[in-house]
Amino acid sequence: MKDRKIAFLDRDGVLNYDYGYVHKIKDFKWKKNVKKAIKYLNDNNYLVVIVSNQSGIGRGYYKEADLKKLHSWIQV
Repeated sequence: MKDRKIAFLDRDGVLNYDYGYVHKIKDFKWKKNVKKAIKYLNDNNYLVVIVSNQSGIGRGYYKEADLKKLHSWIQV
């Protein structure tokens, strides 16, 4: 694993359009060519890690379970 390259990608604004507190599948809109870019990274032996600060949970706008459902959908 030490020789494997890693790409860290922020979620909102990089992978998807940031409409503010996106936590539902219906509100998640992929940016153009992002899936192709992730595939390119995977095909070139990068470990792709998505990072995201979801302050909406702490503010009570949505529950962690809602976010987990969305993130499971994103991974497919």
